[in-house]
Amino acid sequence: MTNIEITDPKVTVSGELATLSVGQSNSTAFTAIYTLTAHDIKAGGVDNKATVTANSSNGEVTAESTDPTPTTPIDPNCVDCTTVKVDKGVPSIKLEKEGVFKDKNGNGFAEVGETIEYTFTVTNTGEVDLTNIKITDPKVTVSGELVTLSVGQSNSTAFTAVYTLTKEDIKAGGVDNKATVTANSSNGDVTAESTDPTPTTPIDPNCVDCTTVKVNKGVPSIKLEKEGVFKDENGNGFAEVGETIEYTFTVTNTGEVDLTNIKITDPKVTVSGELATLSVGQSNSTAFTAVYTLTEEDIKAGGVDNKATVTASSSNGEVTAESTDPTPTTPIDPNCVDCTTVKVDKGVPSIKLEKDGAFVDENGNGFAEAGETIKYSFKVTNTGEVDLTNIRITDITFTNTEIEVVGKLAKLKVGQSDSTTFTAIYTITEEDIDAGGVDNKAFVIAKTDGGEEVTAESIDPTPITPINPECESCTTVEVNTGVNIPKGFSPNGDNKNEVFEIKHLDKLYPNFRIRVYNRWGNLVYDYSNNGKRGKDVKWWDGYSTGRWNVSKNRKVPVGTYFYIIDFNGENKKPHQGWVYVIY
Repeated sequence: MTNIEITDPKVTVSGELATLSVGQSNSTAFTAIYTLTAHDIKAGGVDNKATVTANSSNGEVTAESTDPTPTTPIDPNCVDCTTVKVDKGVPSIKLEKEGVFKDKNGNGFAEVGETIEYTFTVTNTGEVDLTNIKITDPKVTVSGELVTLSVGQSNSTAFTAVYTLTKEDIKAGGVDNKATVTANSSNGDVTAESTDPTPTTPIDPNCVDCTTVKVNKGVPSIKLEKEGVFKDENGNGFAEVGETIEYTFTVTNTGEVDLTNIKITDPKVTVSGELATLSVGQSNSTAFTAVYTLTEEDIKAGGVDNKATVTASSSNGEVTAESTDPTPTTPIDPNCVDCTTVKVDKGVPSIKLEKDGAFVDENGNGFAEAGETIKYSFKVTNTGEVDLTNIRITDITFTNTEIEVVGKLAKLKVGQSDSTTFTAIYTITEEDIDAGGVDNKAFVIAKTDGGEEVTAESIDPTPITPINPECESCTTVEVNTGVNIPKGFSPNGDNKNEVFEIKHLDKLYPNFRIRVYNRWGNLVYDYSNNGKRGKDVKWWDGYSTGRWNVSKNRKVPVGTYFYIIDFNGENKKPHQGWVYVIY
């Protein structure tokens, strides 16, 4: 054979062989070199076949190559291929991640906005070189790049990351996280999670092999002092409904971390003001104020107890505190411990009532009669230290008869008097006329702004001896009873108007004498009282006791009779008139 040539789809075959005799072999004329690719190494070797062609006197001849030492091909379909297997090498990489907290303000505590700086060390722990090394981290952007990393080589400078602390991180006490490194190799991609070369207990127990950077989160603490001052708006020295207490608040950051969003609430009052930040050790006594309006209950109690509450946010969570009083005093309510107590001088209430009365002689006869009246006037004076409200007067006679007092008085200021608002009219009874007058007292009731009641009995500005000696300090109105001479009487046995009784005559003129004449001038009744009173008086019963007698056991006939009353020694002229007798 002549002109022997070898071709191979994967490689250029070098060499030539001009002739080859029958039965002859040649193993030196042809050679080829194949350059491995990443794909070949990853596949674990190379399969391929060569083809030989030659000329002969009987034409061309061709054949595919076989492997004298065959092995399992890389590609099972490549039957009779020459297979050269290669040891592809195992790629491997290691990533170590470390973090350091950077205390920018140097206060020894972590604060929102401060950072953790991370460094990364990558090591090629495999059997093949690595390329295109990259690091990713779910919590931070990693800066840097590394193109190649030879077997056994380490790099701790190519990659860095800076993480900014959040409120949640500080509250948790630190940050756990892992980074991931990826690289390419001739035997495929390789990846690994980071480990911490100086491990510590993670914040999250489930974060195994995490890089954990712990931070000193600092202890938040706040203090609130609350003071109150009573404002005497009208300057009278005493508290009144509607006057106020002004509160001031001093907040102090007593903790180890800065505070934000400071707020004060108070169950009794709306607190005005705001405070955005409060640095460690800082105090503020001007941001917050409150004004409380006094109620009747406050004044009655003698002051106001209460507490305020301050809340604030910090990098280590929220903090709260109740107020204290920098100048404490005994609270109004013993159970209100540490309360701010503002005591008020409620003043001593006092009231005076003067009552005067005058008989009103409606018919102008100079004598009191049943149905005529006494008119009372009242003068109320605020003799205390506080204004009074809702002033009312009640009145009752010594015999327990209630008298309606007309008038309303809403307010009576300290030192003020009122003598026109209240009046009362009392209707005189026969009993009053019999007694010679009326004793009674009134009662005044008023309230302070604090709800305290004050009361007083009336006194008489022009006192006289009372009708009843037991009615001390009563207002006594004497009435001129006169004599009440009836126009007639009926001695008929019905127990009504049986005698010619002249009321009050025995009281006013106990030595009186009465003479009664008929129309012809005959004396039918002649009686001298001689100092008798009440039941001892012998009033004319219709029987004749004078010179002219009808009959000893018979009464005078129906008719009109003339009488003369002698008052005897009372310096009063005799009185005469007519009386009618009917049966």
